[in-house]
Amino acid sequence: MVVCGSVVDGGKKRYLDEFSTLGDNEVVDFPQDMTSILSRGIPFQPATLADLAGADRQTNAEIVRRLLHGEERGPKRDAILLNSAAAMIVAGKCRSFADGWDMAAELIDSGKTMIKLKELIEAA
Repeated sequence: MVVCGSVVDGGKKRYLDEFSTLGDNEVVDFPQDMTSILSRGIPFQPATLADLAGADRQTNAEIVRRLLHGEERGPKRDAILLNSAAAMIVAGKCRSFADGWDMAAELIDSGKTMIKLKELIEAA
């Protein structure tokens, strides 16, 4: 799966190397042709590009921790859930973005993703 998300920022359309909760998404799912991904049925929150911005590595690490602890319920979580849904489709774990979204939310909310992060940190 190759993805190109988009967002209008300051009147100019910009492109992302991931699914976007802020605009249109195009995907090539080999061997199929390019199709447009619609966000129907997925509960994105209204957001701007600034809502997804990170900062330095310490701030970004704190953002990840807040997301994986379930403390962040805003647009950053939406972006994580959407891109996680795509990964689950590619891995054959689900067949739709809505199902993948729900699966990713359950993994975060159950604490399993935080446990896995701690395991990865300990192994590093």
